[in-house]
Amino acid sequence: MLTQDQNRLIRRFDGETLIVEPWGESAFRVRAQQMGVWEDRDFALTEPHRSEASVEIDDNGARVTNGKLICEVLPSGKLVFRNRRGELLLEEYARNRRD
Repeated sequence: MLTQDQNRLIRRFDGETLIVEPWGESAFRVRAQQMGVWEDRDFALTEPHRSEASVEIDDNGARVTNGKLICEVLPSGKLVFRNRRGELLLEEYARNRRD
């Protein structure tokens, strides 16, 4: 289930909680936790800086745009990071052991 909380994207599935949030200009903070209650504690090395981010959720997943960086969360939970031109910067490796 994908939801939005202010400018943060939250994905909950099978006991896992994933949060993608803007963290300064053209940057993200990605946190995940398996099971249990989410502790919204600040373990970051730096304080967040104000940023204007937008969150879009649709049938194909969700995307958070922050400055020049886009983070996509696919329906499978896979993370993909792109620049504003749509060029791939980083893609999470996902493997289905049933295949």
